[in-house]
Amino acid sequence: MKRIFLYLLSISLMSYGLIFIMIYTNLFSFGYPFIDYITFIMTNLDCISFFIGLIILVMLSIKKR
Repeated sequence: MKRIFLYLLSISLMSYGLIFIMIYTNLFSFGYPFIDYITFIMTNLDCISFFIGLIILVMLSIKKR
């Protein structure tokens, strides 16, 4: 039951973060360079949730029963 909850939590965090990462690609139309975009993604809490969800998912897949 715990693994199912963590799996659903990681998928929801990843989708929430990925939505904001895709929304913030509009920064390119305002003339932001790619390096500034990456630093913005790495410092924004909404986008960091994608990486947290990815880490949880990887840990679940590596962990044995």
